[in-house]
Amino acid sequence: MQKIWSALVILSIVACTNKVEPQTTTTTEAPKELSTDPEKEAIAMLESFYTKYLNQCLELPESAEDQRTALLQKYCTPELYKKIAAAQLDSDPFLNAQDCNPEWLKTFKIKKTADKDSYTMCYTATEEPEPNCVNLVVIATPDGFKISDLELNIL
Repeated sequence: MQKIWSALVILSIVACTNKVEPQTTTTTEAPKELSTDPEKEAIAMLESFYTKYLNQCLELPESAEDQRTALLQKYCTPELYKKIAAAQLDSDPFLNAQDCNPEWLKTFKIKKTADKDSYTMCYTATEEPEPNCVNLVVIATPDGFKISDLELNIL
């Protein structure tokens, strides 16, 4: 019995002293932040913006202006932010609507247009047969892609 215990102790010591080097794997996939497809990056930025923007519209009271301001300053150029802040608008320029609806989160789509740096965001309102669209200009900045202009497209 003592021989078995001695053998187990020796095996344990040998097993503990053998170093196992961790395996490293190499990948050829580029990190997301270094993507080489600007169109996909711009669409991803717009999808992120509209998801957050619609959620804020649905959840925040009108008095939560500083949270909306922070969102616009993050996703828009300073020039566009100033332009929107100075405008006397009757509707939301990013939604082309006065209110928002939770269904819009499920229906909004963003597509690249034929124009350089131009994208269209459309959603279907349950009360309207045609989609409601907003044309957006997106530019690359040192801080990433930003919305630099928008145009309402009322169908």
